[in-house]
Amino acid sequence: FKFTSSDRVQEVLQVLQILREPTEVNYVDSVKEYNTGTRPREILIFCLHMAFSKQDQIYQTGEVNASKHVMDMFYHYGADRIAAIDPHVPPDFPWAQELIKQRRFVIVSMSEQIVSEILQGHNMGDVFLVSTPGKRRTHLGIELTEIDKERVSTHRVDLTGRVDEKIRGKSVFMLDDMVISGTTIRGARRMFLNQGARDVNCWVTHALPLAPADGSPANEDNLRSLVAEFEKKIFVSNTVRTITFEKENVYCMWSCGPTVIKFLKST
Repeated sequence: FKFTSSDRVQEVLQVLQILREPTEVNYVDSVKEYNTGTRPREILIFCLHMAFSKQDQIYQTGEVNASKHVMDMFYHYGADRIAAIDPHVPPDFPWAQELIKQRRFVIVSMSEQIVSEILQGHNMGDVFLVSTPGKRRTHLGIELTEIDKERVSTHRVDLTGRVDEKIRGKSVFMLDDMVISGTTIRGARRMFLNQGARDVNCWVTHALPLAPADGSPANEDNLRSLVAEFEKKIFVSNTVRTITFEKENVYCMWSCGPTVIKFLKST
């Protein structure tokens, strides 16, 4: 039996209900006695991966209606704050800006950890950091204004533009928040190599299995093909647990643990 995102959200709502209206149960002469408990001072939900980000990919223009719906339910059921690692929600959305301003929504970026990993053993003069073309959500990296991206479908993205002088002879490190089909990073890798990059590496926060077009259950074939195409130069965090990176390609996995611990200690 496989749990869905909806199942997980329902579980969280049940826990929130318990925390919002806690009940103490005591036995008096073998009879249950119920008393109202004490509500926690603060209820914080920490999302390693924002629920329903995958479903929000269907909106070509970038809405995140499903994610917002889930967040609204969490707040309604008693959550005081929601923190999420590199969420798919663009921080410049008006409703997201308002929640961030109120400190009810906290974006936890893994950028510092990424830089630390990249700096180990690399001369930064030979490295070019870049947010995935077409993205405006990564907190670190150089935006490539010369690259235009148009998503034609889930499996087709058109990238146009030239960045020869910036990347020629350098190792390119792409930073992406979420990969499903990998269409964008595949296309960017080919473009950068064709325009003179020495090699192309990719660092991804969230990598999700993809359901085949024939309607069969989601599997990790998309992730395995990315490892092969990038010649094992793709590094994915364990915010979403996968066999591909936790067992088959452990050297391509990086832990989100230090980021989580750092945030919790500062809260």
